[in-house]
Amino acid sequence: VSPAGGLWVGENGRGTLDIVNSSNVNVTGQIVVADAADAVGQITIDHSEFGEPGFGTGGAHLLSTTIARSGTGSLVATNGSEVNLTGTFVVGQDAGSQGVVTIDDSILNDPRFGGNDLTSVTIGAAGTGSLAITNGSQVGLAGTFVVVQDAGSLGVVTIDDSKFNAPGFGGNDLTSVTIGGAGTGSL
Repeated sequence: VSPAGGLWVGENGRGTLDIVNSSNVNVTGQIVVADAADAVGQITIDHSEFGEPGFGTGGAHLLSTTIARSGTGSLVATNGSEVNLTGTFVVGQDAGSQGVVTIDDSILNDPRFGGNDLTSVTIGAAGTGSLAITNGSQVGLAGTFVVVQDAGSLGVVTIDDSKFNAPGFGGNDLTSVTIGGAGTGSL
């Protein structure tokens, strides 16, 4: 599946997208989960691929991914899934938003498949954001990495039994790291 122009999950209400059983979903434009303040959205990826730049019209044309723009949103990748995002990646964008990203036994942005094309990653821009990397997962991020950006925001990054930007897996692709910009952040 390759939706052109963008993917919204929980734009003004409730929305759920389950990508399972070795499926592959590529998105161009933007991904937005929980757009409006009262929206609730969730993307679940289980043993599948999402935003894979090496297939179809995926990652190379993905401009931004926002998990919880104004509402409550989550992205959960489990069971050997691969998630490759490009452009900007924000979890908890607006004040009052709550975003959660969980990478469990999976890969987020494998640089071998173009996963180093991120320009920035923000966990808790003006809202609340969390990123949990667990159970043997591998994460390779690029660009700027900010955990909490604005006053009043909250950001938490948890890494447990996993690799975060290890050499050969995005280890040299981050240009800067900021923990606790104007809000409260932890790593």
